[in-house]
Amino acid sequence: MPSNDIQEPQQKYVGEYGPSMLQKWAEIADRHRCRDTVFLQSLSAFFKPGKMLELGAATGNISEILLQMGFNIMPSDLSPTFVHAMRVKGMDARIVDAQNICSSIDEKFDTILTSALSPFIVNSPNSISIKKTYQSIHSSLHTGGRLIFIFPRFSVIRYMLSKNITARKTYESESSLRVLKKKYATVRTHVMVIRQMGIFRIKEMFRHQVLPTSMYTERNMKLLNFIDFAVGRALGERTIFVLEKVEKSCTNDCN
Repeated sequence: MPSNDIQEPQQKYVGEYGPSMLQKWAEIADRHRCRDTVFLQSLSAFFKPGKMLELGAATGNISEILLQMGFNIMPSDLSPTFVHAMRVKGMDARIVDAQNICSSIDEKFDTILTSALSPFIVNSPNSISIKKTYQSIHSSLHTGGRLIFIFPRFSVIRYMLSKNITARKTYESESSLRVLKKKYATVRTHVMVIRQMGIFRIKEMFRHQVLPTSMYTERNMKLLNFIDFAVGRALGERTIFVLEKVEKSCTNDCN
């Protein structure tokens, strides 16, 4: 069985992913809880019955909500700091590299869920990191399994970049928005890669969210969620991909 022992965070977990940011990510999760709760209730209509995996779970807010809703979900993250924090909260969290899932987990899932996953956002030459991630996810899904991927609005991507020490130097020296956008994948990038690889079919792809998260309260969250889904289809700031696994041989399969 692949090892999943907690190791001390290494230098690559700087900025967004190190111990210094843990409290800030927890605070963000708390602010998003009302919005995320009703959003996930609606999104769950696209889940396949069975076991789920969340990639890039950070402090585990989404998985925690889904567990409370009765879903069988395993949260994971590349950062040992975040995985430890999730385990402290009682979740069966795992250290997982989204580009090589089967090196850490030797089982398959019915649904894999992820939001703003770094390898899906950074646009490497020829979209290599994106392709490796799709390949890895394909290998970790059961037949007919689904990948649900939430692609963030660009302001979130720019914020993530500003917190990454290595990338920030580039950001500061190449402040042009046009230059910056070239460094990141777009919805169009993903559609092209999905069609080129042929290992997933697009079941649904729609825009979502027109209202700021700060507007959500326990009293109004159902109404605002309806607006974010209904109006968001035309004007939404982020994009939801619902992809279904296509049976096709993968060069990086775990079998």
